[in-house]
Amino acid sequence: MELRELLNEEQYSAVTSVDGPLLILAGAGSGKTRTITYRIAHMIKNLGINSYQILAITFTNKAAKEMKDRVRSLIGEISENMWISTFHSLCVRILRREIGNLGYTSSFTIYDFPDQKALVKQCMDILKINQDNIDPSEVLRKISNYKNQFIKPDEAISNAFDYRERLVAQIYEVYEKKLFENNSLDFDNLIFKTIELFEKHPEILSFYQSKFKYIMVDEYQDTNYSQYYLVKMLADMNKNICVVGDDDQCIYQWRGADINNILDFEKDYKNTKVIKLEKNYRSKSTILDAANKVILNNVRRKKKILKAINNEGDKIKLFRASNAEEEALFVINEIFRLIKSKGYEYRDFGILYRTNSQSRMFEEICVKNQIPYKLVGVMRFYERKEIKDIIAYIKTIVNPSDEISLRRIINEPKRGIGDTTLYKLSEYAERNGIGLFDAMVACAEIATISLRTQDIIKNFAKSIEEIRKYIDLKPSEFIRLMIDKIGYIDALKKSKDSDIDTRFENIQEFINAAVNFEQLNIDGNIEDFLENIMLVSEIDKYDEKSSSITLMTIHSSKGLEFPVVFMVGMENGIFPSNKCFDDIDEMEESRRLCYVGITRAKDILYFTYANMRMVYGETGFRTKSKFLGEVPSNLLLNIDFRGEEINICESMPSKSFGKFNYNPLVSDSPKKYNNVSKDDVRAGMKIKHKNFGLGVIVRVEEDTESPKIVVAFDNNGIKKLGLNNAPIEFI
Repeated sequence: MELRELLNEEQYSAVTSVDGPLLILAGAGSGKTRTITYRIAHMIKNLGINSYQILAITFTNKAAKEMKDRVRSLIGEISENMWISTFHSLCVRILRREIGNLGYTSSFTIYDFPDQKALVKQCMDILKINQDNIDPSEVLRKISNYKNQFIKPDEAISNAFDYRERLVAQIYEVYEKKLFENNSLDFDNLIFKTIELFEKHPEILSFYQSKFKYIMVDEYQDTNYSQYYLVKMLADMNKNICVVGDDDQCIYQWRGADINNILDFEKDYKNTKVIKLEKNYRSKSTILDAANKVILNNVRRKKKILKAINNEGDKIKLFRASNAEEEALFVINEIFRLIKSKGYEYRDFGILYRTNSQSRMFEEICVKNQIPYKLVGVMRFYERKEIKDIIAYIKTIVNPSDEISLRRIINEPKRGIGDTTLYKLSEYAERNGIGLFDAMVACAEIATISLRTQDIIKNFAKSIEEIRKYIDLKPSEFIRLMIDKIGYIDALKKSKDSDIDTRFENIQEFINAAVNFEQLNIDGNIEDFLENIMLVSEIDKYDEKSSSITLMTIHSSKGLEFPVVFMVGMENGIFPSNKCFDDIDEMEESRRLCYVGITRAKDILYFTYANMRMVYGETGFRTKSKFLGEVPSNLLLNIDFRGEEINICESMPSKSFGKFNYNPLVSDSPKKYNNVSKDDVRAGMKIKHKNFGLGVIVRVEEDTESPKIVVAFDNNGIKKLGLNNAPIEFI
């Protein structure tokens, strides 16, 4: 490979620096993935390093697959033995082989969030803790924080600083005990238990240290303490550790990511070589100038600046809407305009927002007008009820100790095993030190359960054992057989659910997912398929080629790019949120998120904000985002609903849009009130009253003869005024 011809100077330096610690600070759009894949290919092809000795870790299955495919395209099958995976997939692979050393069996199942929540509730019942006093979701967040920081239950209990913390720590202790009894792990445990394995069995750690002589970690700025600690343990022997990341894109501190991991890398590893990738191949220079100016306001960051390879491009468009509906209509109207005038396709547009709730208005408009769109990161396919039921059956068949899955399907479909019977089974299991499934098998010994119910329980347990005999079938064949034997489809047909057709389609799609898995994993069995779907994320399923507009949070957009990006809801209180104004760390993370959003755009970027917006059920006046004030005015172009340049103080209000065709002209001259047309008066406009002083219009009441305006005055509260005769002037 002629690397000097294929790479720029900084990329070449990163690719050919192999031994010792290396920190690659890769700015957005700087060819990071290209650099990593060429580095791997160079190590194997040019330096003769055995691919078996290389470990590459990234954060999504999508990124891992892309990396594998690129390396394979460069050097062929010689790369097949290297490990390229996410943190969680890496740990599952190690634990399937080694977890017996911790007392689990290799058939352990993995709990997702609903499973975890169900288990937390069970633990709270055991401890007689009222859910009204502490929410199970809050408990789960705190347990996750403990694990991300590698804090064990006994440490959590001893370090608890108040009664509430002690309660959470006690639940954590019981939760871990129940996970062990269920032969199950949650997502955080995959990393936690791998570290515990290495601590308790140094000989196993030594094996993997010897195996992985060269380690690379992508998106290092997003690692939490446990991930950091795991990597440090693995790299401790050889010190050939290369981490790639961008501190300016650290946006996951709310889920444990520690920006200090990348900022302090040089302190952890002496003689670290630092290489900055600052040439951006994605965005027009105007977009990059805006991103650079915004992020410069952060203090805790490595010094670097994105340098454009592309030309200047258009100015960033800024649109001020009167409300959320006008904002959404403007965005869709602009999409139509750009498709017609510049030949873009639906898939070229990304609509990015701070919170999922902001998608509703855009969804409604798309649905009404049959505009194809995809919504990323809201309802996971695998969390739909019918899919959760089928997954719970598979988990129970693979691992009968999984009590949470067993409890979910014990009476699904309905078979006459109620809560009272389940309580008796649980009590018997507890008293005899056995699992719930074993108690079902032995239910004839429970005299308080009727003979009829005993028969139902025994038949259910027998059916589970019977289906287990077919576990070596292809995943799709196994699922079809299982669904048939448990009578799930028959029960669905008898139900009166209004969404029965959708549920059938979802089940068929689940079988399709199994078929797709088989095509990519010829020797994969149902356990492998189960593991695969438990580790998949919404972004892994994102299809750049689908012909639809993309709606997603800015968090979900990281790693993606679009020719045209709309960053909507750019208002103080939303982006940045109110709490950011009281916490500098929160503000800096929010600014990094803004930087990520800006750098998703390749050709055209829009910012939109609204004067009025409903938040938490209350409509209120909004102010333009602080971050917009950090973008130099010479980079911005204020536009109206038609996409035409305006002076922001003279922006015209909107009355009606038809099907996205806005025409502010009317055939007859409108009646004037206070020398202003009623159609030109809208919520959010500022006025000055002769007696009440300065205020903001919050509502215009439709009255043809004598229209009224409701005004919130700075010092005189809310007043209703007649537009025709009130002593006001518009500002």
